[in-house]
Amino acid sequence: MVKPALACGARAPGAAGTAFLADFFPMKKSPPLWGDICLIAEASNRRFSRGLRPLTPEAAPAASSPRSLDARPRRATPSIGTRFGTLPCIMRFRSLMASCFVLAAFASCESQSTQSPIVAPEDPTDAGPGSSVEPTPATPPDDGPTVSKPLQPNADTSAGSGNNTPASCNLQYQTGYAYQTLEFAGGQYSYVLDVGYNYDGHTRLPLTFVFHGDGMTGDEIRSWVSLEYESGGNGIFVYPNGPWQTWDCSTPYGVNPDYALVDAILEDVKSKLCIDENRIFAWGISRGASFVNMLGCYRGNTFRGIIANSGAGPSSQNPLDYDDNQFFLCPTQPVAAMIIHGDADQTIDFSAGVDAVNHWTTVNHCSQQTTDFDPSPCVSYVGCDRPVIWCHLPGWPHQLWDGSNQGTWELIESLK
Repeated sequence: MVKPALACGARAPGAAGTAFLADFFPMKKSPPLWGDICLIAEASNRRFSRGLRPLTPEAAPAASSPRSLDARPRRATPSIGTRFGTLPCIMRFRSLMASCFVLAAFASCESQSTQSPIVAPEDPTDAGPGSSVEPTPATPPDDGPTVSKPLQPNADTSAGSGNNTPASCNLQYQTGYAYQTLEFAGGQYSYVLDVGYNYDGHTRLPLTFVFHGDGMTGDEIRSWVSLEYESGGNGIFVYPNGPWQTWDCSTPYGVNPDYALVDAILEDVKSKLCIDENRIFAWGISRGASFVNMLGCYRGNTFRGIIANSGAGPSSQNPLDYDDNQFFLCPTQPVAAMIIHGDADQTIDFSAGVDAVNHWTTVNHCSQQTTDFDPSPCVSYVGCDRPVIWCHLPGWPHQLWDGSNQGTWELIESLK
């Protein structure tokens, strides 16, 4: 396998606004993807007609109900601009650029004044799914990047082995959706947490991190997906807010603050809830998908599997991270992977998805033989050390595919 043609978060050749965006986002992270910015306009269109209803036993599908997509409540999937048009998208982008200038001015004053921590909503338990209150983005580190190292491979702590016997647990917690806060890098950070209605304080449930695309928040991506519904109340979900509404895919993992943030959130959740530490997963879309591919590479002893929607595969700018055949080398053990990509994606080229699935089939020693995987047109590779699923979507652009929800939970359920 050759080095991926597109690095994490890279754009397809000819993507509009590449150089223009770079001028207005002079930060260490890569500039937000143009497609992600415009996709924000879809958020209002992509809500289920049922709204963000609370998950109750009555809301879960009957055991005898077919699990086809047509039998489930579905969202509309309008193309970009169906409701808002091109001009409002540009106006929202201009507003985002103005916000960046304000942030730059704020940063220049930091050396003269003490930065106040960002405060989460005063009463987060009252901020239901329909609330206009949004989680506060993370406070950027004051004292430089937080050093973070992955766990070293160890048979007793391996997330991917599935052989650990969970210890008894007694952590009572209110089910449902709420904001959580934690101290991180000298500031206060908030994220969105949903605890399935079947949580009893003793049974360990799988945990899934859901990573948004550029320019979004945890609340927004939660309104796009129906993973909670698919879980039938048997899962715990975390929707983090990316610092500066993006994810850092380029800083070396040893000093990458976003990896450290994920570690901190995980420790916070583990202190409150009974989670199955052998079943921790990462789901992402666009830049978030590129980020979960990197987490699968650098946190393979934490995550059991990843689900990447329209993102780039593991890569690095350091030539020492590749072998003599230009294959990217991960420092932790491989994970299970579901890679979803449309061949009409003009934001992150389809070849990036192909590179991602080639990486995971190689490190998991898969054969080239495949079998059908529900939902269609996904296929599962045969003979893998860990499951690898490839969903090639003909004619599909850079947007969320509804089948990702069902496929994700099918993968999680297969890894008990």
